[in-house]
Amino acid sequence: MTIIKHSRRAIVAGLPVAAGSAIVADPVIAAMAERERLEAIHITAVNTTDSLVFCGDESAIEAAEQAQSAACKTVCDFERKMKATIAPTTPAGAIALLRFVADDMDLFADQEIENRAAILSAIAVLERGASS
Repeated sequence: MTIIKHSRRAIVAGLPVAAGSAIVADPVIAAMAERERLEAIHITAVNTTDSLVFCGDESAIEAAEQAQSAACKTVCDFERKMKATIAPTTPAGAIALLRFVADDMDLFADQEIENRAAILSAIAVLERGASS
């Protein structure tokens, strides 16, 4: 049997943790990485639209704006799903989720239901950690 040792810093950073014989990473950390990937696509679409504004090709601008809108919708839909359905399993994941929700609350006051679900799931993880 192989014993895998983890430093407290690695665990808090959200690095994979040994759980029995399996290595488990926090799903929130993985979701945040996916969100960053989707946001990069959105930013590229925004930059493409911005670069076409001065070219005068209305059909290219319209196509770029549609791609930008679709990329924005993809990010927003993923964020809603992430907050409502993906629960953290480590303190690092709980902290990442709470930071994301706090930042989101600063921007959008109309997302109370998703924010509440995300906050409650993060609190549950932190409470389990505090009691162990």
